[in-house]
Parts: sequence; C-alpha cells; structure tokens
Amino acid sequence: MARKRASEVDAERVTRLDRMLLAEQRDQGFIDLRPGAGRSYLVHENRHLLIDRAKRLERYGLATEAEPGRWVVSDKVEATLKELGARQDIIDAMHRALADHGLAEERGMDRYVCHGRYR
Repeated sequence: MARKRASEVDAERVTRLDRMLLAEQRDQGFIDLRPGAGRSYLVHENRHLLIDRAKRLERYGLATEAEPGRWVVSDKVEATLKELGARQDIIDAMHRALADHGLAEERGMDRYVCHGRYR
C-alpha cells in the first residue's frame, strides 16, 4: 500500500494523496504538513508523501506553500488533474494501438508533437 501511494506522488491524475490534501484543506482552510501538525491520522502517516505531492502540484501551479509547511491547493486542482489524466489515457491508447499493429518502433511517440492546449 505504501509503495502504491508513493507512486501517486508524480501521477498526472487525481490521486488518494490529492483527496487527503483536499480533505485537510476543507476541514482547516489550509493544509498543515509541519512535523507534529495536522489533525488526521492519514496526514500524520503520509506526511512525507503529501509534502512531495504538494511540491509536484506547486510545479503545475496548483498549490502554494503559504509559509513553511503550510499549503493551499487551488480550486482547479481536480479539474486540471482530470484533464491531465484524460490526456495520459489518450497517449496510452495510442501506444497500445501502435504496438498492436506492429508500428510502435516505426511510428514511435517521439515522432509526434502535441498541439493545442496541452502543449
């Protein structure tokens, strides 16, 4: 279970870690990830993963560290991550289709360019 949660840190989709962050913010108005802080058991047990996830969301412009260890997540986080997840599903489907038709190496993903709003 711990390894599965660790893999969620870099995921481009809505994760259980995101749901923990959002629940904590909903309860307190912010997310307190300082050592010894945070009200819920899940936050205490997953603090290092939640910090890593918050930093990842910050890179996407979806979270801000208001002060050391205290975070605020954007209202757009779920919608944005769902959009990124859908994009990844499309990419995965393209990979499978190319592989199923024996074209994966001939028409590898490195030969395609993304256009539009995902760029």
